Amino acid sequence: MLQEAGRSWLKALDPRAVRSNLLLAGLLLTAYELVRSTIVDKVRSFFCWEYRGAKLIDSDEYRDHVISRHEDRLHASCLWLQDMGALEQRDLTTIGNARKHRNALAHELPRFLADARKHVDSELLAEMQEVLAKVGRWFIREVEIPSDPQCDGKTIDDSDILSGNSLLLQVLIDAAIGSPGRASKLYESVVGELRRRGIMS
Repeated sequence: MLQEAGRSWLKALDPRAVRSNLLLAGLLLTAYELVRSTIVDKVRSFFCWEYRGAKLIDSDEYRDHVISRHEDRLHASCLWLQDMGALEQRDLTTIGNARKHRNALAHELPRFLADARKHVDSELLAEMQEVLAKVGRWFIREVEIPSDPQCDGKTIDDSDILSGNSLLLQVLIDAAIGSPGRASKLYESVVGELRRRGIMS
């Protein structure tokens, strides 16, 4: 028991451990929100087009094909994407695990920073990154490319398809715990392009 308490104190007092765990926790919370919002919003906007003021209205088709599957919109949307072949059962398991871990991090963050028995699940971050990439790729492949005349007759490899949210998450991971140099190069290239277009001085 004393050894465990000692390990917890060392974990809480080690600046490198605290910094690393805070970064990982923040990335996992961000990754989960990106996955959740991407799935729910993309599926909803696929079915819903009508606005009342600034509010998007659920269509009958959306209620019939998606919401009727489950009371939770995220899970209902995942089930629809699974039927469409965009996600597999293991992806739904990843999302379920990510939700549980996200809730634990959000409500018990001090324990993850100071309890030797609690660990931020870094492997879950890579799994969520994969899910986000799959969802983005499916919508680009099945919805955006077929409706874009500029893509007519073109063969686009899946490895060349990257959604905005997938790119955002990759940049955040690179900047925080991965390759800051790669994140900096992307930043500089975007700044250069904005300056070239006269959008930024």
